[in-house]
Amino acid sequence: APTPTGAVTDAYGKPSPAPVSKNDFKAGQLARSIGCEAPKLLNATPSTETYQAACPGGQYKLISCEFTNCRVMQ
Repeated sequence: APTPTGAVTDAYGKPSPAPVSKNDFKAGQLARSIGCEAPKLLNATPSTETYQAACPGGQYKLISCEFTNCRVMQ
């Protein structure tokens, strides 16, 4: 079966699993506290995660989390 357009695949063409998030809850709390929607995980490394949250006015905020400490990136 073909993979959806834009899907991330591994070297064998199989869909790659979604990154595992350790900070979903904390990033979500921070996003809501600044008036934004629930964030989506963009990138994950063993020590950091980067999220993107849609905010009012068509703006987006990036949230960076390192060991459960999250902050809005400027």
